[in-house]
Amino acid sequence: MAPPKATFSLRIYTDDWLDPHGFAELCATLRRYPDVAEEISLFHSITHAPLRLEIVRERSEVLKERMKVLRAMGYRTGVNILTTIGHHEENLPNAISVDEFTPMTDITGGITRGSFCPNDPRMLDYVRELYRIIAAADPDYIWIDDDIRLWHWPNGMGCFCDRCLAIFTERHGTVVNRESLHAVVNGGTAAEKFNIRKAWLDHTRAMFVKLLKVVESAAHAVTPDLELGQMTGDRFWEGYDFDTWATILAGPNKIPVLWRPGGGVYREGNPWELVQKSSSIARQTALLPPVVRSVQAEIERIPANRFGKSAAIAAVETPLLMAAGATGAAVNSLREPQEPFEECYPVLDGLRRTRPFCDLLVRTFGDNRPIGLCELWNKDTIAAINLTSGDWFGQGDGWPYVPLDDFLGLGLPVTFTRENAVVTLLTGDSILAQPDQAERILACGVYLDAAALTRLNDLGYGELTGFRVERIIHQDAIEVFTDHPLNAGITGRRRDARQSFLDFSRPAAVLAPTDPKAQSLSRLIDYTPRDLADCGTGVFENRLGGRVCVAGYFPWTLLYYVSKHRQLQNVMRWLSRDTLPAYAATFHRTPIWVRRTVAGGLGIALINAHFDPIHNPALVVKTRTSELRVFDMNCNETRVPSSHDDGVYHTFTLPGIGAWEMRLAVIPCVGGN
Repeated sequence: MAPPKATFSLRIYTDDWLDPHGFAELCATLRRYPDVAEEISLFHSITHAPLRLEIVRERSEVLKERMKVLRAMGYRTGVNILTTIGHHEENLPNAISVDEFTPMTDITGGITRGSFCPNDPRMLDYVRELYRIIAAADPDYIWIDDDIRLWHWPNGMGCFCDRCLAIFTERHGTVVNRESLHAVVNGGTAAEKFNIRKAWLDHTRAMFVKLLKVVESAAHAVTPDLELGQMTGDRFWEGYDFDTWATILAGPNKIPVLWRPGGGVYREGNPWELVQKSSSIARQTALLPPVVRSVQAEIERIPANRFGKSAAIAAVETPLLMAAGATGAAVNSLREPQEPFEECYPVLDGLRRTRPFCDLLVRTFGDNRPIGLCELWNKDTIAAINLTSGDWFGQGDGWPYVPLDDFLGLGLPVTFTRENAVVTLLTGDSILAQPDQAERILACGVYLDAAALTRLNDLGYGELTGFRVERIIHQDAIEVFTDHPLNAGITGRRRDARQSFLDFSRPAAVLAPTDPKAQSLSRLIDYTPRDLADCGTGVFENRLGGRVCVAGYFPWTLLYYVSKHRQLQNVMRWLSRDTLPAYAATFHRTPIWVRRTVAGGLGIALINAHFDPIHNPALVVKTRTSELRVFDMNCNETRVPSSHDDGVYHTFTLPGIGAWEMRLAVIPCVGGN
């Protein structure tokens, strides 16, 4: 059997297949780059409101002929249905109308004329016929785009149309209109609010289950073994039901399903968005079942012009997203309509260069999930947003997800699967989405902020946390590292996060120990310097053997200090009882993704996410092996010996890494696990 490799696909705008001249140029370009992609996906539409079916029928005849040509050229080819229920208001004269179908409706009653409610039986009839028409064009696969969601422009989240409210009332016995629903999800006790929010999430999940069952049955009624693919982003409001969606799309015959996680990085103005997107890709792939055989991360430019996003950025984005969990890439819209095809040549050149490294990543990792620090989350986490105060439909300060940017930047590995977690990260109200997990979490290793500490204590777990919040300081607090073994080499150093700056102002929590064994890692002073508190961050080992670190001073942000970097490395090793698989020891912005290899070893993909090169980067790995194999982006291999060991960890000094370059480090076996 041939070794596995990445799957690359190109997504083609309508002008480049509908117009004969455009299609001829496309074919000429594909002949110029025969080794870049295996799949060619043709958009059925270029605009974002659902097309009238008579237009789809006309186009399907052309699609059928174009796919025959592409198949003869050696490609798998299929159709990307851009609009199932619609994204937003565009090209409305050629789209289905709100006069015939129920529009997506937000909580205020506002509508989006280019997207429609899946609970409308007329809309389900439209979707059924749409997929029947496209399946009859004989594609190898059909992609469903990411309009299977609740956020549609120009209005906010939906759908709160009268039909959806009536279905919710019948199913849950709570009589609601938009005003009363808005009130009840924000009123009562935290438990009451969570229960009604959870009921609404279940209602939403049922809506999308019904929609995707229509898609699956319509497509497979025409071609029983037709592969279906789903594009996603982070879909908390929709219930993050990806495992259910994939199982539905596989159908009764369990046909392999395609997945395209995406979202963001349409331009290159902020390259750090590449790392943020890799984190989203890891989460989107965390719950996928085995029936998903191909995960193609979306690589997109909007508009698709050459200078909006460079070939160099696209070439590093592709392997970075594969390091996080994808097994391929779907490259969107090579060019804007009527622009010369030569404009896309640099992008294709970049993909050609990066292709062998992407193949190496897939061959190394397979579909194994990342290992590392894991925030507490599940499908219901969104129900905890602003649960103790504020509006469920507004973000405010109650966002229940851990901001992982600085953890990633400091080279600490993260994961989104509980079974691969070595430490749990806990913030805000998130524990209220799954309070039954509190004791399990506190029996292991957990890093949490002051709000999460208060929630745990309120739930009755104060004996296991070791601390309580005594008071809050809103101005001039500075962290000073105490004389503690976890602060070895940094005792007395300070971290000033500048509370006075509006852009990143956060309250500082003063922590009071509730157990004699609780220990302070930092105290707080002001600019005088005057002592403000004996403990701003502390650690505690409880009677269950669980290890707890409560960070009351800027726990998630403004961590880019040499001293804080060292402290966090020590803390995470301590919390994990030395099961943290690896971390970047050099103070630099070096995100890493750590995964088991297909061969049973350990692989670490790392990127220099900075414009300064890294000279002699140090990587610390939990292993008994004293040699590391390091591959650069040209797949050149270097054998790196261990410079020293520290118990079960070895330190390896890697060759230098240039700005926005990646490396893959591989260890054949992992000792001590």
